[in-house]
Amino acid sequence: MEANRHILNCAYDAMGRDELRRFFYTDFIEITLSLVEQAELHTGCQTDPEFKRFLAEFYTEALAGMLINLFKAKDFPYSKAEIRENIILLLKTALPAALRAGAAKGAEHPF
Repeated sequence: MEANRHILNCAYDAMGRDELRRFFYTDFIEITLSLVEQAELHTGCQTDPEFKRFLAEFYTEALAGMLINLFKAKDFPYSKAEIRENIILLLKTALPAALRAGAAKGAEHPF
């Protein structure tokens, strides 16, 4: 991202924030959905497919937005290590917790 900052800013200027976010979304959604499914297997929780899709969309939007914010910032506010560590922390803690809560919600209110 640092090496291609100029190109990313040109794309941002040409496409606008929303269009660039949608562009990143199409690249990230399947990867994020795969992470959600792997976390589901790891936790042993069975969640509703719509909830898994919601989580994937939520994390994808967050990642795309963060990526845009990072390259638009005058100075990078986080180091590569901080970004990597924070994303891993969220995926290891918040994602499994959300899947467990989603599975419990589904058990309480079957469709």
